[in-house]
Amino acid sequence: MRRLILVLALGGLCTVPDLAAQPANGRQYYSSWVKHSVKPYYYRYYYYKPTPSAATYSYHYGIYYPSRGKRIYMFNPHTKKYWGYWDGEQYSLLPKDKQKASIEDIAAEDFPKPGKPPRIPEIDEDLTMLAPPGEFPKSDDDKP
Repeated sequence: MRRLILVLALGGLCTVPDLAAQPANGRQYYSSWVKHSVKPYYYRYYYYKPTPSAATYSYHYGIYYPSRGKRIYMFNPHTKKYWGYWDGEQYSLLPKDKQKASIEDIAAEDFPKPGKPPRIPEIDEDLTMLAPPGEFPKSDDDKP
């Protein structure tokens, strides 16, 4: 029984959001960058609460491919599709029929010209999604 409690307690720690990265209001925030252990990209979590009183966060991934320029591609882990990208403060929202599971399957011309930020995903309120922090991880591609 003690072993089961320990396993459950440790498992719960794996899902705790990066609280140090939270803004004061706590409704949405981004984690720090993490380098993928094998593939040539970095990712960070975009956490958001589906309702103001929600006890837990939902999340999507922001993925940075150094070879593709300074863009953060948003990936929905539930639908398993890329749905757009951040380019600085602006956002390019892919039409539903252009959203794919692999970034390689999305043509550059499928992305509309970046514009205003979208709504927080999967919520009923009209709240704008928080743009990711401006810093990018230092990658091997950035070396002179």
